[in-house]
Amino acid sequence: MEELDALQRGERLLLINSFDPEPLYDVLDERGFETETTRVDDAEWHIVIEHTD
Repeated sequence: MEELDALQRGERLLLINSFDPEPLYDVLDERGFETETTRVDDAEWHIVIEHTD
């Protein structure tokens, strides 16, 4: 969350994860972030997180 708090409006962070972090999406939405998720394979998900507030 520290890295996300440091993002300026319009900046993006790429999170690479081994699963789809579904509970995280609501938290990010409440904090002013948008997400775009891509499943790369069974054990790799790319989540682009953009600061929109």
